[in-house]
Amino acid sequence: MTTIEQLYERLAERLRAIPHLRAKPHVPGSSELPVAFPEPPSVELDNLANDTITVTFDLVVLVSAVEDRRINTLLRYQEPAGDYSITALLAKDRSLGLPDVHVHSMIWRPLGLQEMSYYRAFGASLTITALLGDC
Repeated sequence: MTTIEQLYERLAERLRAIPHLRAKPHVPGSSELPVAFPEPPSVELDNLANDTITVTFDLVVLVSAVEDRRINTLLRYQEPAGDYSITALLAKDRSLGLPDVHVHSMIWRPLGLQEMSYYRAFGASLTITALLGDC
């Protein structure tokens, strides 16, 4: 069965296909912006009584808070379609190329102004649910 660590690694790998987006498989200590990373998950074990686990986590996307029109930079990642769309990227291959994974996104939530290392960032988070195992 695919591990959560493998899921996070593959997600970051796929997100790096979005132009200019830095994607990390973990919460970074510091990173240049824009950046996307998954927060620690909630894990439901023994889901559906068939060795499937449900992993739910927020994918955080941060952009520079000092750029002009920063909201436009963030919005292009939140759009339902286009080259910068995270949800469109996930919809193309819900398995992320893994044999026993099915992911879907649920809702974008605003994070507002954030401090990260020495950067001031503006962000949003996308709740993602992944089924791992016999799905």
